[in-house]
This record gives sequence, C-alpha cells and structure tokens, in this order.
Amino acid sequence: MFLTLLGEMSFDNLFTEVIRAVEIIVGLPLMICVCIGYKTKLASCILVFWLFVLNLYLNPFWMYASSRAMHDFVKYDFFQTLSVIGGLLYVITLGPGGVSFDEHKKNW
Repeated sequence: MFLTLLGEMSFDNLFTEVIRAVEIIVGLPLMICVCIGYKTKLASCILVFWLFVLNLYLNPFWMYASSRAMHDFVKYDFFQTLSVIGGLLYVITLGPGGVSFDEHKKNW
C-alpha cells in the first residue's frame, strides 16, 4: 500500500524507522482484514486513526521549504495517504459489501 515507506532504510533517525516497521507490522493484518471482509468496520476505524496519526508524523510537508524537491515528494505521500483514509471512511459508512466474510457469517 505504501511502497515509499518500504524504501531505503537509512538509520539516521532510528525512531522514525522503528515507527515505519511498527506501521507495517500493525497495518498489514488490518489491511488483510479489510481486503477479505473480516471485521471490516473495526479494522477500517483502526486504520483511519492509525494512518491519520502516522501521516501527520511521517509526511510533514509543511516543514520543508516549498522550493525544495522533498516538499513535493512528502506532500504527494501526505495526500496519497489522505485519499486512502477517505476510502476507508467510505468503507466504514457503507460497509464491506455482499461478498465479504462478515456477510457470509450472517448466513451460517
């Protein structure tokens, strides 16, 4: 989902790298739950909160001068993550759909 976060790991800021590793460890199971439709609304709510907080921490484009190229890259990542959050809010509002695992559990 966020391949730019899996890029080169420079150990200049070890705390940020630990945060990114925790993001992958926590985010991957939640993304799988959303994809297969298991506890979709709960997983989406957790992902919305998780991604919002990490987006503010990992992609602070306002900290860079607008003349630097890094400003554009980080701003792109920020708004890309924000659009994913919007999609998850859509899933929270409308539910996972008829082919989800949760929907099949209702028929058992």
